[in-house]
Amino acid sequence: MKIMKCSPQIINRIKRVNGQISGILKMIEQERGCKDLITQLKAAKNSLKKTIRLLAETNLLDSIEEKHNLELINLEKQIDLIVRN
Repeated sequence: MKIMKCSPQIINRIKRVNGQISGILKMIEQERGCKDLITQLKAAKNSLKKTIRLLAETNLLDSIEEKHNLELINLEKQIDLIVRN
């Protein structure tokens, strides 16, 4: 199996999500309100979804380009089908 590439952009996004989750844990320890927690959890979820999409898109395009020795542009609709909820 091919090793997935992680660009600095992807690593930064993952670090950001990690920071969001750490902040949520602190909010729980501080007994913050449910509404605030849900808001932050949704934000972390959306950040993670965007990171998953970027990682899948980057590696899918790299794999296709490498295998078929061609350049692909604008596969957003096909990628949406793969990473959609």
